[in-house]
Amino acid sequence: MSFAFPVTGAIALLVTAVVTLMRYVPGGALYIFGGALILTGGLNVLIEFLLHITFGIEGMFVWSIYPLTVCVLLGVMLLVVAVCKRRAARRTGNSSCNLSDNDKSAVKKSCPDFFDSAEIILPLTLKADYHSKVLLVFPC
Repeated sequence: MSFAFPVTGAIALLVTAVVTLMRYVPGGALYIFGGALILTGGLNVLIEFLLHITFGIEGMFVWSIYPLTVCVLLGVMLLVVAVCKRRAARRTGNSSCNLSDNDKSAVKKSCPDFFDSAEIILPLTLKADYHSKVLLVFPC
C-alpha cells in the first residue's frame, strides 16, 4: 500500500480534475492541459520517489528528471499559447468578424445544427489558385 495506493490515487485525482475542469470551464482547454502536463511531470517524480522508498532501488531521480523537464516545457508552452490567444482576442476588441450574408448562408447550409451554437472566429482568404475562403469555426 505504500506504492500502489498513492500512485493510483494521484493519477485518479489528476484525471478527475482534468475531466471536471474540461466539463465546467468553457474555453480553458489550453490552461487545463498545460497545468495537467506540468502535474504529470511531477507525478513521474513521485513515482520514482515511491519506487526508491518502497523497493529500495539505488539512485534517486535517475530517470524522472527527463519526463519532468519535457512535461514542464510543454505545459508552459501551452500556458503561453493560451495567454497570447486571450491577449490577441482582447486586442481586436471582438473575437468574431462580420461576415457577408453569402458567407453566413454557406456555412449554415453546410452544417445547420452546428451553426446556431457556434461562433465564426476568423474568415481567411487563401491566396491560392482558386481564391477560396476558409472559415475557422469554434463552438461557443
